[in-house]
Amino acid sequence: MMSILQPFGEPIERTEFIQHYMKLFVQVIKHTHQIDEFYSKEIEYLLAEKQKIALLYDYFVEMYDRAPDYFYLSDTLTTNFLAKEHLFASHTKNLMCVEHFVNTYLHLLKTQKICTFEAFRTDYLFILDREAYHAKLAFEKQNQAIEGYPELRIQNNSFLQQRLLKQLINGFHQRNKAYQKDQ
Repeated sequence: MMSILQPFGEPIERTEFIQHYMKLFVQVIKHTHQIDEFYSKEIEYLLAEKQKIALLYDYFVEMYDRAPDYFYLSDTLTTNFLAKEHLFASHTKNLMCVEHFVNTYLHLLKTQKICTFEAFRTDYLFILDREAYHAKLAFEKQNQAIEGYPELRIQNNSFLQQRLLKQLINGFHQRNKAYQKDQ
């Protein structure tokens, strides 16, 4: 079978190529897996994808002595999406990593004004670090694998995630009352 040769289309400048590619890649991933916000590990994957596409652009320029076109961008997008979409599939299974859980907990402490600079002053950052460590240990304790029961791991179960967040928030003042400053 012979492949059909297509003439090159209009060349795309490097920055525009990378930005357009990444915009489309992110849209396809978000749409395919119903993702509103990426986890930190997924952001790392996106940064790696950006590095990869920059290298592919440079390789194309070196091989053909010209910039790639939209046909190449489209073809590369399809190929790379099919090769890498599995990295984002766990998001739709409600998997939560410990880092995202800890960040969610700290965000709740701040936005619900449970942990404020005014209440803890010079100990504020220490308290946040301490709570991050406490949340990490609690998450890991509830994330033990039991063969045949993946739904019992907190990373797979939004009910367990919400319950642990409530437990951590409810115990916050007890764990930190010695550091609270008189207002």
